[in-house]
Amino acid sequence: MKKIFTLLVVCGFAFNAFAQFDYITTTGVDANYDPTLPEGTTVMSNPADDMMSAPQTLPFTFDYWGNSFTSYQASDNGYIVLGNSAGASISANEDLSLGTAPRNAIFSFWEAFELGTGAGTPDAIRSSTSGSSPNRIHTIQWVSITPSASVGSAGTYCYLAIRIYECGNFELISNWTNGGGYSGSIGCTGPTATDFAQIGSGMEEFPVVGNFTPALNKVFRFAPGATYPANDAMANNLTFPTINEVGNHSISGVLANNGSAVISSVEMSYSINGGSAVTEMMSATIASGGSYNYTFSTPYVSSAAGTFNVEVWASQVNGATDDFSCNDKGTGSFEVYTATTDRVPLHESFTSSTCGPCVAGNSNVKAVMAATSEEEVIVKYQMSWPGSGDPYYTDEGGDRRTFYGINSVPWMMIDGGWDGNSQTYNSTVYQDYKSNGALVEVSGEYSIDADNQTLGMDLTVNAISDISGDFALYVAILERTTYDNVGSNGETEFDYVMKKMVPGSSGYDLGSSLTANTPVDYSTSYTFSGSKTLPPNANSPVNHSTEHSVEEFNDIIVAVWVQDNTSKFVHQSNFAVLVESANGVDGTVDPNDPTGPPLSVKAEIGNNGYSLYPNPASDMVNLAVEGSNGAVTIFDAIGNLVYSESMNSNQTQINTSEFAKGLYLIQIENNGSVISEKLTIK
Repeated sequence: MKKIFTLLVVCGFAFNAFAQFDYITTTGVDANYDPTLPEGTTVMSNPADDMMSAPQTLPFTFDYWGNSFTSYQASDNGYIVLGNSAGASISANEDLSLGTAPRNAIFSFWEAFELGTGAGTPDAIRSSTSGSSPNRIHTIQWVSITPSASVGSAGTYCYLAIRIYECGNFELISNWTNGGGYSGSIGCTGPTATDFAQIGSGMEEFPVVGNFTPALNKVFRFAPGATYPANDAMANNLTFPTINEVGNHSISGVLANNGSAVISSVEMSYSINGGSAVTEMMSATIASGGSYNYTFSTPYVSSAAGTFNVEVWASQVNGATDDFSCNDKGTGSFEVYTATTDRVPLHESFTSSTCGPCVAGNSNVKAVMAATSEEEVIVKYQMSWPGSGDPYYTDEGGDRRTFYGINSVPWMMIDGGWDGNSQTYNSTVYQDYKSNGALVEVSGEYSIDADNQTLGMDLTVNAISDISGDFALYVAILERTTYDNVGSNGETEFDYVMKKMVPGSSGYDLGSSLTANTPVDYSTSYTFSGSKTLPPNANSPVNHSTEHSVEEFNDIIVAVWVQDNTSKFVHQSNFAVLVESANGVDGTVDPNDPTGPPLSVKAEIGNNGYSLYPNPASDMVNLAVEGSNGAVTIFDAIGNLVYSESMNSNQTQINTSEFAKGLYLIQIENNGSVISEKLTIK
């Protein structure tokens, strides 16, 4: 996981001669800030209509139009009033030049909103503070608020934000879902009727973007003064791997040109733990609103483990002092350990067969994973909404949703860190997490007695370095593909569906510390009770004490991971490996087919006409098809043919012991059709 700080892209410039604040029009905001993710504490909650909040304390003194403020009040109608005497909330937005709008007010989007019942996350106004003095940012969010004219209508909700910088500037951010036709006032007012800065004529159309990606936000950045600063570089977009080994560490990030002039050169410096500065000249042409990906040519070299605090700043822009120097410095930190191991990222996907947008989310996740040849773990939790929810919903999936505070689908967590709509997941996000080292190894073996519906599991956790935290080992029994759960969204198959967590949703307590090279072992088993059932919906989830929802026991896989329950950071994940059981059940040979695969893996053919198992695999893959004649071919991640064989029976075993670990594409030709499936070799 990389630590990323705010970057906005400037697209245009506007000027109001009557204002003590000038602005530039911007679009987008970096991945660290997404107005759809509720932050901080609740200022006002649903329901609220034409109401002002109680006075809220600013974490710093904010100099605004010749006055200093330490508090504000927020309105459900998309604006704040600085100070603590706002009066009534006003829904009838107007041209700010008329002089009758609230004074000392900042308008993210002044419109007749309310915290009411619409679609999306429950409506609220929230606030949070990030950064450290003197570069703190106070954010006020309007989360999923609803236009008054659309209360109760699906899809008509929006996200707004005001971000106030300790430096003295602020940003107005707006993002919409699929509503439209709304107009309002954007800008700010000072203490008198002639003090204002306004976007357009006061009746700006709300952006209609269709989904919630930071790149589609509409942003306006305001700075004090009659004209926006010409030379303003912001170097606080720092990136570090979360976990590093002793040695060389690149110092890099993104330099944003927040000024109105083109940057041709900028002097940049960094310091580690308050030590001597390393200063270099970055020569690059950066347009107003553009950005530059920088890496210092001189890395920092660590000789021991520890925490390293980094400061990066721009001291000269175009050979002159930065016009707005208080936002020049960026800070961050990274941890260094004596030893690390490779990371297998954990993807936890929240979806439902009753969720229309989940189709695109699931498809996108599948496509991204198909494009990588590296390892990953995915667990999908079917959720209890929208509507009556998914029939494969379980209380344990609901517990994981509560654990993360997730309230919309499709949604995904990666290693307990990346938190976003599954539709926005991409290979860059994956590589950001995959590239980090890990401090823990987790592995396991499991066997399946399909007749008795029992799994036996032997699991091991081994720390690479001494670490402290609040650790738990989680175990999730998954079904690789389900076919019976056909809901209202058109999907007919679901992959990696969580069926049961062992011993439950809280996992196994690993304590507050893990000692390097001291393995912790768990041996456990779980028996699915009763027979398979498909509940009518999520309102009557499967009762594990008397029934189960496993469609094919030969399609079972086991995911394991180690997580810090306090920070929610996932230290490591893996799929357990299927092994032949020593009890003579799982690994026995069918006496009627002594050359065939063991009974434990003799596939029950699914609705798609084949069964492939295990997947992920290591040394052997078992394939079953409906007919006795067919062919199978396997290609590596770049399209090279690595295996090809005709099938003379409906079952075959493929030796994959010589395959390099990674992702493969297996094509099965059977009964005149060709089926493609992703195969992972571990």
